This record gives sequence, structure tokens and C-alpha cells, in this order.
Amino acid sequence: MSELEIDIESLSEEEVEQLLELAAKEEAERTEQLDALGVHIASLRSDAIEGRSTSGIEDQWREDEEFYAGIDENSNSSTKAWNSKPPGRVEASPTGSGSTLFLNITGQYCDSSAASLADMLLVASDIGWDISPTPIPELVELAEGKITDSLREGIVKANNGDVQAAQEETDRITAEAKGRIDKARASAKVAQEQIKDWHIECQYSGENRKVIEDASRIGAGVLKGPIPESKKYFAYKDGGIVTDERLVPVSRAISPWSLFPDPGCGQSIHDGNCIFERDYITAKRLKELKNSGYIDSQIDLVLDEGPSEATKIAPTAARVDGKDRKKTGLYEIWYFYGSLEKKDMESAGCPCDDDVANAHVVMVNNHVIKAVENPLENGEYPYDVMVWKRMLDSPWGTGIARLIRTPQRIVNAAGRNLMDNAGLAGGPMWGYNPGLITPIDGVAELAPRKGWIASEDADLSDMSRAFTFFNMDMRVNELQSIISLGLKFAEDVTGLPMIMQGQMGASSPDTLGQTQILNNNASTVRRRIARLFDDLVTEPHVRRYYRYFLEHQEGEDGKGDFTIEARGSSALVERSIQKQQIMDLGRLVNNPVYGIDPKKWAAEYLKSEQFDSRLFEYDDEEWRKIVSNMAQPQSNDPRLQIAEMKGQLEKYIADQKAQIETDKLLQKDESQDRSNTHEVELLSMEQAFDAEIERMRQAGVKDNILDESKVRINETVMRLTTQKELAGAGGPAKQVARNGVEPIGRASNGKAFQQ
Repeated sequence: MSELEIDIESLSEEEVEQLLELAAKEEAERTEQLDALGVHIASLRSDAIEGRSTSGIEDQWREDEEFYAGIDENSNSSTKAWNSKPPGRVEASPTGSGSTLFLNITGQYCDSSAASLADMLLVASDIGWDISPTPIPELVELAEGKITDSLREGIVKANNGDVQAAQEETDRITAEAKGRIDKARASAKVAQEQIKDWHIECQYSGENRKVIEDASRIGAGVLKGPIPESKKYFAYKDGGIVTDERLVPVSRAISPWSLFPDPGCGQSIHDGNCIFERDYITAKRLKELKNSGYIDSQIDLVLDEGPSEATKIAPTAARVDGKDRKKTGLYEIWYFYGSLEKKDMESAGCPCDDDVANAHVVMVNNHVIKAVENPLENGEYPYDVMVWKRMLDSPWGTGIARLIRTPQRIVNAAGRNLMDNAGLAGGPMWGYNPGLITPIDGVAELAPRKGWIASEDADLSDMSRAFTFFNMDMRVNELQSIISLGLKFAEDVTGLPMIMQGQMGASSPDTLGQTQILNNNASTVRRRIARLFDDLVTEPHVRRYYRYFLEHQEGEDGKGDFTIEARGSSALVERSIQKQQIMDLGRLVNNPVYGIDPKKWAAEYLKSEQFDSRLFEYDDEEWRKIVSNMAQPQSNDPRLQIAEMKGQLEKYIADQKAQIETDKLLQKDESQDRSNTHEVELLSMEQAFDAEIERMRQAGVKDNILDESKVRINETVMRLTTQKELAGAGGPAKQVARNGVEPIGRASNGKAFQQ
């Protein structure tokens, strides 16, 4: 339709009919284009569904989920159990008459490993990433005052050889470089705080916990973001509640079952041409999408058709066939990210300047209900896949449930045999002679007060031989050994000893040193996973947030050439692992020789103990008072204390002597007596002071002697140890340890330690 306003009342009936026909024609053409677009995207979706299905990863996920829930082919019907709510709560349908016991160590290992990793990675008072300005070597050198010879000569030449003016110009350049670096750091801090606030609002840590749990269970967890989400904010202003609604970026954990990447993406979903996400929506929520940026006519078509289910077979038309209809009331809503042509975007009501656009399309029942440009201008997909262990040429990974599968089978087999053996050996086996007796009820079984009939020719004295009893052997120890072996295999294949999960495993160490070695070895697995988390989730996810910040944040604050450093997650794991070492460093913080900041040490120690260090900090006013007191000169040096005491005493003695001389000049008897008393007091005070100085001096000497003795003892021990090792190595050994006084006679070369 033309953008010019048309006065309908001034038109004739024929002209109005022509306009209506034109509008209907345009709407029909647009609907046809949208149907074609829906068919095209549905075809890509079918390829993605087929690709993931044929890769075998879905069968692996299903098996891992069942083992996590304690289900296998011998315990329950896996299909029925998986479809139940919650999974696994169905009647047992054993395949044989034996035990169907499932000793679920898979769930325990998945839960404990995920909880342990999340506890280290997601600390409440810290973040696993940092934003810093991209370093420019030339600028850093200028800020440090490192001026190259060529630049210095140019400055001198520009100032006509004036050395003082050249130095002033050099200082100005250095100050400007420092200012630029300080400004960049402050700007990076602004961006970091804004992204951190966004993460707090969307419960970023909580969503990451879900990702880690999925990764530990089936090998892959998916985090989506940043995605714009409308949020309402409430505030009390001018005597009333004010509501503000605005779009903010959020992160959400989604199920790996809902993500369908391009089959040819390889190890990274971002290398594929497109990606799909599946979700579900009710008819009520679908109606609420109207008049909010969605295509209302397409939503009406979807509601008329009813819910349908996407299949591996690509549709040939946008309409839904009856066989594709779902019996439930939930609609499948699909989110597509990929490239679309300009005409396809315009048919969905999205103007496009380029011939090919990075699009985000929402589709239900093969109908496109919304099409917009990707919120990120570079077209990056808002998904990150965290894997527990990489899988060759696949974006998915291997989880704990898959790694522990064989040990789980060993434990199950041994446990079931143990139960079967216990059932057989729980009571005696028996037999009877039917020629001597027969049961009254005709059923050959033992029961309380059961009657038996003796045969006519049976001798009653032979009745004791009518029954025979014998026992089955109990194989408890042997089968328990197999179970212990399976538990040991579980520790080996996962690299997570049970003692690291708070339990005493099959091979728990006996000493503290062995426990520390075991801890260090187990920590290498967690370090590897933490680095994977940094590489696959933290760095790309925060980088997309910063790009969103650059594209949508108003003003220039926080914008610049910055680098995302995702070294925090690994550092958080290291902090948890090295908690004991951090505590031991507390002995060094009071000695300024080591240059360790006590405040920073205290913060790291509190974080390693899972405390929020901010809860222990002083209030601003209290901290200012402490800083003011710390600014006062204080020293514990005994020499300074002695000098201060000596100065005070000398001043006091000088004052007293002056008073004595004054009294003598007055020539008064009482003054003379008082002078004599003062002289005695001064003499006693000087003697006490000399004694105190001697005591402090002796204490200092003793401390020095003790320190020197410790050093000499350590050196002697090291020399003796080295001499012993050299002597035990065979062959001539160089003499390392020597006596203070050489004894009579000398050992032959290489035999000093022995002789």
C-alpha cells in the first residue's frame, strides 16, 4: 500500500473495491512468501533433526539418563521407565527370575562431581572472568618512561635542541600515556561492573550450575545468552509505586535435548551454517504474543491448525498434515539462527539493507511468526556447549555416566549374584522319598503344620529317612570383592577418588601425605574441566555480553578495545585446591620482607573457605579511622625504643639537675635535703635504666644467636644428607661435609663419609 494517506470517503465504491482487492493480493503474496520461507527453514530443521539422530548421540544420552536414574535392561523397561514421571518410577519387569538389583553409583558420581566443580567455579563473592584493556606495548613503554632513542632525538630536534623543553615534552608524553592507560582501565571497569550486574539479575551462577550438572551426567550442557528479555522494575517514587519495563540481556540454561546444530558443524556449533532450538508453548501464551512484534496472521493460522510435531522428513508445504498433529495441547516453538536472503526477511516485515542478513526466526507449525535480525550484528549464535570430556568431531562430549558405565555393570552383576546367592542359601534345600510319604494336599512343599501320609508298606521306623536336607554355600566375601573391584574401577576411570567425594573408598590412603598426593592427582581432572569451562563457556559468553554492551549501551563509558580474560575459573579451582597452602602463607604476611598484602591474603583465604570476603570488611568510616592511625609513625625496632627511652630519661635528669642547682643557690636546709634526695633518686633511675638497656640488648643478641644457629644447623644437615647420598651412589664421592676441626689422619679419597 502507498504511504500516502487516502481519504476513503472521497473514493467511489469501485475504487474502494480495487483498493481492497490490492490489499488482499498483497497479503496473499506475503503469506505465500512466508509459507515458502517456512518450508525452507523446516527443511533445514529436518536436516538438523536427522543429523543429530543418526549421529548416535541421542541413544547415548538416553542410556546415560537411564543409568543415572538407576534403570537398565535387566531392571525395568527402559522405554516405559523413561516416559514415566519421574523417570524410573515404574513396576519392575525383569527379563529373568534372578535379582534386578541396581546399585546406583552412577548418580552418586555425577552428583558429587558436579557439586564439587560448581562449588569451586561459582563462588558467590567472585567472578570467573575479567575485562582488561588490550595492551599496546608502545603505550605501556611510554607510560613507564621508556623513551626510544629515535623518539628522544625527534623531541629534541622538534624543540630546536632545547634540552629543558625536550624534557618537558617527554614528561608530557609520559603523563599522557599514563592517562590513556588509566582511562582505559576505568572504562574496562565500567563494562565489567555492568556485565556483572546483568549476570546477578539473571541468576548467572544458578544457570551455570544446571549446565555443569548436564555436562557431568550426559557429557554436554548448554548455556544460552545474551538474549533480550523484558523485565519489570518497581520503585517507590512521589508517594506511589512506579513500574519501569525495559529489555535486558539474560542467560538461560537449556537442555541439550532441545538444541539441534548443523550436522556439518564439527566440534563447534559455531562452525555450522545454522542452529535450531526447540521449546514448548501453550495456546494461551501463543495468543499473548499477538500485537507484540509477531505476525498476527501467522499466529491465527497456527491456532486454527492445532499443535503439530516436527519430524525428520522435510515438509513440502507450510500447512500441517493430520498425521503430524499432536494429541497434547502444547505447541512446538522453534528458534532459528542463520543466514536469510533479503526478500525473505522483508516478507516477514523485517527491513534489510544487505542481500544476506543474519536472522533470528521464530516458527510454530512450519509457520514463521517472527523474523528479526540477530541481536548480535556479527551473527554469532547465542549458545555455548560445555563438555565434560571432548568427543572427536562432535560438539557433544562424554559425561561421568558414560565413563562409569563398565564399573556400574560390574557392580550390578556382582550385586545381583550376591542377592541370588543369598536367596538360595537363605534356607536349606530339601527332598523327600515319595515311596514312603505323600503330602495330604498333594503339593510337595514345606509348610507349617502340614500333613503327610505314609504308604501302606512303609515302616514307621523309616519315616526319619523320608526327608533329606542340605545347605548352599554363601559366597559373600568373593562377591563383595568383585563389588569392591568395580568401585575401584569407577575411581580409576573417572579420576575422582571417593575420598574426594567425602567417603572412604576402596583404596583410601592411611596417612596425611598419601591423602595430599591423592588430592593433587585428583585435582588435575578438575583443573582440566575448569579450563574447558573457561574456553567453551566463560570466554565466548562474556565476549558476547561485551559486544551486546557495545551495540546497545548508550554513551561512551565502558567502551574501548578490551580483552576478555577467562582465567578466573581456573584460578578459583586453584584456590580451592591450594586452600591449605593459602592458610600456611598466613605466617608470612606479618613480615614485610616477603611483600605479601595481609588484606589480599585474608580475602583469598576467606574465599577458599567459601565465605564472602565483603561480609568481613570494615565500614567506610571505621576503615578511614584505621588508616589514619596506621599513618602515625610506629616501630617495633628495639633500638628506636631504647633511643626514645634514653632521650626521655636524659631530659628528665637534666630537668632534675637544674632544679637541684637552683635549690643549692637558695642555700636552704630543706632545699639541701631535697637535693640530696633527688640525687639518690636520679642515681637509682640511671642504674635501673642501664639494667633495662642491658636486658633488651641481651634479648636481641639471643634472638640473633638463635637465628644464626638455625641457619648453621640447616646447612650442616643439608651437607650431611648430600654426603650420605653421594657415598651411597658408589664410586669416589666428593667430600661435602667437613668437621670444624680436622681429626688426626685422613680418609682415602671418596671414603670421607664411611671412614
